[in-house]
Amino acid sequence: MSIRPIKITDQIADVIRQRVLTCDFKPGERLIEKTICEELNVSRASLREALTRLAHEHILDQIPNKGYRVPELTLDRFKVVCEARRLVEGQIAGLAAQRATLKDIEKLRIAAPFVPEHDDPEVDALECIRVNREFHHLIARAAQNEILEKIVVTTLDQDNQPYFYGIDLHSCTNPEDISREHLEIVDAIAARDSDLAQKRMCEHILVKEERIIHAWDELLNCD
Repeated sequence: MSIRPIKITDQIADVIRQRVLTCDFKPGERLIEKTICEELNVSRASLREALTRLAHEHILDQIPNKGYRVPELTLDRFKVVCEARRLVEGQIAGLAAQRATLKDIEKLRIAAPFVPEHDDPEVDALECIRVNREFHHLIARAAQNEILEKIVVTTLDQDNQPYFYGIDLHSCTNPEDISREHLEIVDAIAARDSDLAQKRMCEHILVKEERIIHAWDELLNCD
């Protein structure tokens, strides 16, 4: 068995995706290909292949004759991302209830608690995002469908963007509530109850959406 090296375009796409999702590339900013090529020491052809892929993932907007631009994250766009998460992850939770192994369920129980571990609010927020992302990714993996797993990873990354736009994660996140919601999802999966697992996941994502929208409204209305 041979191991294939990671393609350069995959690496470029990963770097740019992370810079967009953490707002290192600002909303509405047009990407300058020459500058990025120089920064990453890559060819224009490899960069364009990566940018095209990111446009297909809706991480970037492709503007005819003008290249690529970082999309604005509007409230409507955030709602669309959340709607996609409910539809996809709800079904995935149902599949996980049918297909998860005992080892998968054990990993989910370990990953479910949403407990801050740091005194630094900035570090703590980033850690919470990482922990939450890992929990949802584990459920997608337990569903044993690689295509759906990739969709989950992409939408999760976009769903985390409001934090990097200035939303205070602590003002709209209750670790105890999230831990309880996560464990309810795991319990439904462990009980092999597909309908309940789907319901719990959809409720969990909807509550998170409502929390973020409330915090967003407060941010926009703050003078």
